[in-house]
Amino acid sequence: MKKDTLRILITLECNRKCEYCCNNLPEVNSKFETISLIDFLNSNMIDKYDKIYLTGGEPMIYPELLFNLLLYSVGKDKECFVYTNGEVDYYGLIWLLTDVNNISSKPVGLNVTIHDAESFIDKYNAFKHYPNVRFHVMDDKLPIIHDILSGTNYPNSLLIDKLLITDKLKIMTLNECDMPNEDIILLT
Repeated sequence: MKKDTLRILITLECNRKCEYCCNNLPEVNSKFETISLIDFLNSNMIDKYDKIYLTGGEPMIYPELLFNLLLYSVGKDKECFVYTNGEVDYYGLIWLLTDVNNISSKPVGLNVTIHDAESFIDKYNAFKHYPNVRFHVMDDKLPIIHDILSGTNYPNSLLIDKLLITDKLKIMTLNECDMPNEDIILLT
């Protein structure tokens, strides 16, 4: 079966050390192919794929690299998605994505991982107007998300449009990463 997605790990550096990070799972990190940025760009490897996932670690640790890889990918008419924890310069991230979307025929998807209740509220409010956003929530955090959506214990949750958010949530299971049809490279 032809793989349709290339997951590009811009870096393994991250401002968090989440126990459920897919990069820590042997079945994922054993699939990494390491390649230099120059070799990657010269290889035209990207031409084989329909979708490009730009992730890390935390890709916003290197915003210029993220921006340039997005420009390169959309310039080749690829469907692109950025995976982030949304905690490193999220206003810069929105600016960066808006710039790319102004020249792209396909809007860049944004996947933001939620770690706790307060970050959920903050990230929702930061990214709610971005048209192609999805919030990734670990299944062990569902009680917190339920409390937020019901207004229980979280008075700031009144800032969340409960009807809009439910279709933007993706529930993840601890120690399971959904990457069935992807090649994974780590830029060095």
